[in-house]
Amino acid sequence: MSQRVLPDRRVLHYWDGAAATSDWFARKVDHSLAPAWDVYYLCGPTATWGDVPGPLISSAGTVIGHTSELKDSIMPLLRGSSSPTE
Repeated sequence: MSQRVLPDRRVLHYWDGAAATSDWFARKVDHSLAPAWDVYYLCGPTATWGDVPGPLISSAGTVIGHTSELKDSIMPLLRGSSSPTE
């Protein structure tokens, strides 16, 4: 991701030219053979990372195509609730 998109010093930008992370998420989380590109995975404050991260509150791709869903899922977390329906 370009630093022009998220030019915040708190944001870390990585490039995975070998697609190791997108392939891992595709296989382990999405159970897909297609690379997991332009996807978000949202976990709450009680999430842990065992074999896979979770529990997931929400995930989807493309990110731009699901901004409303992402916003609806993340707003309760920003307000301090662990459930998107609260």
